[in-house]
Amino acid sequence: MDISIISALALTILNFAAGLISARLALSKPLSSFNNIILGSFAIRYFIIAIIVFILIKYYVLNQFNFAISFVFSTFILIFVEILYLNNRVNFLNLHNKKNK
Repeated sequence: MDISIISALALTILNFAAGLISARLALSKPLSSFNNIILGSFAIRYFIIAIIVFILIKYYVLNQFNFAISFVFSTFILIFVEILYLNNRVNFLNLHNKKNK
């Protein structure tokens, strides 16, 4: 496998892991804090990702096409998985809270 594809996948997996960590942290907070943590972590993560992508493309010999396609594709899939995870956890917690009342 090409180093461009591996680096793109590694970058998106690290981003996904950071998203799951922030989601787990946010789920234990009230709704206003939840929104701030999720949106804030999203903005910070993608700002950092943009800087890393710039550095990778500018200073390392990567096949830019392979990197871009694998980065976009894997980012799309992992954001979708992250949204599904948040949706399922929030629905589970809401259902659990309704049963306890």
